[in-house]
Amino acid sequence: MRRLLLLLLWRSLRVESLESDTLRYLKFERSHVEYGSTPGSTPGRRLQAGEWEPIRIYVDTSQLERSVTAAEFNYLRDDVLMAATRWLSLAVKVRPVAGSLQLEQHCDLVTSSGRRCVRVARDFQACGASTIPVEHFREKEYCENGKIAGCSISPGGLGIANADLALYVTSVDSSSCNGGGTVAYASMCRQDQADRPVAGFFNFCPSSVRVMQPGSPGELQHDVGVAIHEMLHVMGFSSYLFPFFRDDAGQPRTPRDQDGQPPFREDTYVASTNTVVKVVSADGSVMQNIVLPRVLKAAQEHFGCSAMDRMPLEEQGGDGSAFSHWESRIMYTEVMTAQVATFPRISDITLALLEDSGWYQSSGGAKGRGSSVAGFFQFGRGKGCSFVNDDCVSGGRTPWGDSFCTQSAGQCTNPRGVTGCSHDLAAAAYCTACIHDQAFPAKYQHFSDPRLGGDHVYMGYCPIWEPYLTRSGNSFCLHGDASKAAITGETFGASSRCVLSTLVTTRYQTPTQASGSCRDIMCDSTGLHVRVGDNTWVPCSVAESGALKSVTGWRGQITCPDFALACGSQGDEGPRAGVQCYIPSVLRHGRCVCAPGSIGEDCGVDDAEQNRPHYPHGLRYPLEELVLVAGTPVSQAPSVTIWPLRPDTSLGGPSQLQFTVLPPLPRGMKLQMTDGTISGTPTVGATRAPYTVRAAGGRGASTTTVFITVESSGGASPAPSTTGTETVFPGGTPAPPGQETAPAVFVPPDDSESLALDVGLLRLTLPSVKFQSIQLDPGLESFAGQLAFEVSMPAGVHMAVAMIAASPSGSTLVDFGPTIESCKNHGADCLQALEQQLIEELSNQNSALLRSSFGQTYLLEVAVTRMSSDGIVQVWPKPKPKGEESGIDWKMWFNFENWREWFGSKPFEVRVGIMAAIVAAFALCCCLCNRVCCRCRLRKKRAGLMQHRDMEAGRPMHADTRQQNGRQARQHNPGGLGTTAQATIVGLPSAPPPAVATMSGTERELQVWKLKEMGFDFEPARRALEANDYDVGRALDSLQLAGI
Repeated sequence: MRRLLLLLLWRSLRVESLESDTLRYLKFERSHVEYGSTPGSTPGRRLQAGEWEPIRIYVDTSQLERSVTAAEFNYLRDDVLMAATRWLSLAVKVRPVAGSLQLEQHCDLVTSSGRRCVRVARDFQACGASTIPVEHFREKEYCENGKIAGCSISPGGLGIANADLALYVTSVDSSSCNGGGTVAYASMCRQDQADRPVAGFFNFCPSSVRVMQPGSPGELQHDVGVAIHEMLHVMGFSSYLFPFFRDDAGQPRTPRDQDGQPPFREDTYVASTNTVVKVVSADGSVMQNIVLPRVLKAAQEHFGCSAMDRMPLEEQGGDGSAFSHWESRIMYTEVMTAQVATFPRISDITLALLEDSGWYQSSGGAKGRGSSVAGFFQFGRGKGCSFVNDDCVSGGRTPWGDSFCTQSAGQCTNPRGVTGCSHDLAAAAYCTACIHDQAFPAKYQHFSDPRLGGDHVYMGYCPIWEPYLTRSGNSFCLHGDASKAAITGETFGASSRCVLSTLVTTRYQTPTQASGSCRDIMCDSTGLHVRVGDNTWVPCSVAESGALKSVTGWRGQITCPDFALACGSQGDEGPRAGVQCYIPSVLRHGRCVCAPGSIGEDCGVDDAEQNRPHYPHGLRYPLEELVLVAGTPVSQAPSVTIWPLRPDTSLGGPSQLQFTVLPPLPRGMKLQMTDGTISGTPTVGATRAPYTVRAAGGRGASTTTVFITVESSGGASPAPSTTGTETVFPGGTPAPPGQETAPAVFVPPDDSESLALDVGLLRLTLPSVKFQSIQLDPGLESFAGQLAFEVSMPAGVHMAVAMIAASPSGSTLVDFGPTIESCKNHGADCLQALEQQLIEELSNQNSALLRSSFGQTYLLEVAVTRMSSDGIVQVWPKPKPKGEESGIDWKMWFNFENWREWFGSKPFEVRVGIMAAIVAAFALCCCLCNRVCCRCRLRKKRAGLMQHRDMEAGRPMHADTRQQNGRQARQHNPGGLGTTAQATIVGLPSAPPPAVATMSGTERELQVWKLKEMGFDFEPARRALEANDYDVGRALDSLQLAGI
């Protein structure tokens, strides 16, 4: 029997691992990604909350389709992968990529400086087991032999629109599939300039695909859990990505080398001790522990251990499992352990690690369970530091009997154990302790018998209570065996939990030992009730945990379950009257938070392609936390950075849904029944409280939670929540008093002026307009009305405002688009028509729009961005292509390395010719420069010589010089020579007339040399001197008159 159970159980707990190959160590060129939420921002600066958007994951299944059957492909693509990416977009936010995501083609040969690609790698499209299409790459310039001229272009494509991460999915058999022992594996293969993974591969091992059973209970949730597990490896949960993590300021947590890489030792990148701490145990085994701040905070909260200073990683397994998963012994059933449970649960600890990477924000993590999307993860919850640090079983005993077990089932080859309950009461379970053929290593010996222990290496062979498969499916209490229920009085469904019992009908003999049974329970703050049969409810108070209860009409007893485990410490986390929530989803604030793979108000519907069109899902508000001020309209509250406060959901248009809220919103606030918009003016203070908004339509409903605090206007502490139900019916009329909760007749409004959301939106970025300024004057509603009027009139296409939001810098962003009626008139190109005519108005300074008071006030500085299925593209003003801003790449032309590499690529004789030409050009430049310089010196010498000659001959100088010297003379002689008609040059005696004398040959040569120094040639100088009796002054005049 035991062997049969083990054969059946292999699907309920399957081991996955990463491929151990060298791809992870290749230094692919980082892909430069444009992030357009804040133009000009750099990855190194602190990211502000307003920049984060739900992650958009593109999944390429083109290669998967070639290796699986049509039915398998449709199930994986439409159900599993779609549900996984949809849940991650609800849970994780990222700094969004602007435009299309384009990857870089990497080079296998570059110049010595590394600045120029010489040859694009032949395998630049490789990504693990997959091949990335060329269209997803940016084109790449490469220059053979390092030449500057004659470079070529390796073609690329337009990239991937509306994507922040690209995943390439395959299903091929490889060594990493471990002969069928591995379900799937994945890895990152491209990073952006801030090290965030932007592309990765994901391979389903064929053996795991063949045994998938779409439609069977829990199968989709299991398979979606596997997909999310692998996607999280790509996104950052991996030992080779930990060294690339960044802090909140965007700075690397691990120091980098000159190439931007972390330390590389022993064939792997090594993270700093502020990220991972390595511990070597006494037996020589290596343990690695995460010490990131948010991870530790979330772990301390979960385990109830404030002294916890490290979160252990898995030490077992090869390169694919060790140090890339949580330690299974303390995180059993969590999605990021190396064992894939039937219903994997996502914890806040895992979400916290994503946030600590510096690349993501999450709905949960270290912020706690209040608004978290984390699932029903109970293992080790509140059990203290000893649960983390001590042995699971010591001396055959355990202090955590609901998590670990000690009952031996005998030989593992023929076990005969008893059943109990799983650690979270979600299923009946059996104890995995049995006697193995060989003794365990000393560190895994938990009993006096060295061969006795559990059957999972990743659990350190700790024996646990494990669910099992049955004839009707599995032992989870969601579904059960009707024939067994008639004997034991069990019930199955969303409210059913495992309860220890010996109850049977009076026709059967009472069992000697209690076993796990499934029974409906109902929780409240005072205790719980357990259902037996059809209508009998057995009360169990908070203090009666573990008490035995007899039931009239039945033989045997039931054991009251632990109240905190079944209902939560306050009784608000377990099943309650009128509220259903299917495990592994979890009840929070009166609503069911769906686990991956589930949708519906009670999370009881598979998140499959055939169900999504009929069940609302994905309901959420752009702001989940509102801090308001009494007497101030919601639209003017400082915490409101987006208007209107309207939720997003998936299921047709708003006219198909009806919105309600419980408890009622604070007095003075309104919920629009037709679209879920929150508005109004709170009138009194109210403490922080959760409000569950429900959108009903189709076959079910979707819910979300908004936390609202109303501060009193005087600054005093808010009074206890004072609420007044005010549901707004179509047309905005509040419900009459006394009829707030009565069913309303729903009348779909006229949607002719509603947005045609399916065609896309335009975004106005107004950098000089502060969001808070228009909040106060003229108010967001008035601003939206003015904008709609001014833009609609000149454009001819009516528009409606979808959202007004504050950018991270505090400026204003406005999203708007054409109305449904306009699209009826203009067809599918209505968004393009609105865009073109708006650009025409903005490009004409004399247009009616820009000349209006609205345009003069708000549109003096504006950018227009189109957001559609084709991506996010700035359309006005047109951005210049990268590298063309100045028209000339001066860096290239003045880069010495580029020229040196180009020169070195030439043949020897060409290099000699180039050097000769450079020397000749340099010599010519020197000659020209010397000629110019000599001319300048010549002019100065001539001027000085002429001045000296004039003084020698007694000639008057230039008027300005004479007058200046005359002023100097008068200043020095105020009573003397001031009346003379001709001033005498002060400081110089009157020169006698030149004496005529015969010059010797040497003197004549000196005179000729004087003229040569002035730049004249020998023969002209000699002839001029001979003609003027070797008088240099007269010879100089004659030469100048002759134009020499």
